[in-house]
Amino acid sequence: MSWDAFFKNLVKSELINANLKVEPDVKVGKLPLIIDLVIIKEKPDIRSRTLTIITKRLKKYNIFEFKSARDKQKESDIPKLTGYCGLYCQRKNLNIIQMKEITSWYIVSRRSKFIKQLNLKKLENGLYCFNFYYPIYFLVINELDIKKENISLLIFSSGLKLKKSIELIVENKKLKNFLSVAFILYPNEVTKIFTEKELTMDDFVKNIRYAIEVLGLKNVIESVGINKVIEEIGIDKVIEEIGIDKVIEEIGIDKVQKVIDEIKSKNNHK
Repeated sequence: MSWDAFFKNLVKSELINANLKVEPDVKVGKLPLIIDLVIIKEKPDIRSRTLTIITKRLKKYNIFEFKSARDKQKESDIPKLTGYCGLYCQRKNLNIIQMKEITSWYIVSRRSKFIKQLNLKKLENGLYCFNFYYPIYFLVINELDIKKENISLLIFSSGLKLKKSIELIVENKKLKNFLSVAFILYPNEVTKIFTEKELTMDDFVKNIRYAIEVLGLKNVIESVGINKVIEEIGIDKVIEEIGIDKVIEEIGIDKVQKVIDEIKSKNNHK
């Protein structure tokens, strides 16, 4: 599973009704020059109760570089990020005054040695800023406060921070969408918490649609099995959620037909 792709899908899903335009994988050159994520603030009022640590600081154009815990952080990432900002301005025909309407973001799970050596201004737990022509924000996920507004980012944390974040997801009904995502990404950790709190798989199944939306049907099926997904929510609901063409594209028409036949056969023997 691509953690980079998961991050982009999750941000896009969380901000779908926030009056923001979220664009993943924005090309800014002929070479493989691709910005991880661009968020465009199209209206002055942002309607979002999640990712507020980010959304309250957005300007017109916002450029993001994401590094998961599995990615290596390099000092050259920052010049690359500023280079991407310049190329994006060129692509959008922005002049030097309009460049003031840019923010850039370097999002990482932990602060690496080179980040610690920078003269950064701490804005709040987990968020630092470098004063450039436009702000360069350094968002360190493992330093964020554990609260529901940050859960979209904390799902990428590690160690004790991740454990406490999963516990928050399990305990807070308002975060139920993230339960299935957490289960698929961290099955051992979630199963342990399920056991401690005497929960059942029903709590996971109720929220499997969000996991499909964020992680993709293929990743969910790889984690829990296509029979489990279809038996629990029905192939009609899977098709309704993402469309028959997408189902066929992800797993193939032969496999779809095989699963339908297996479920029919199982029902006939009940």
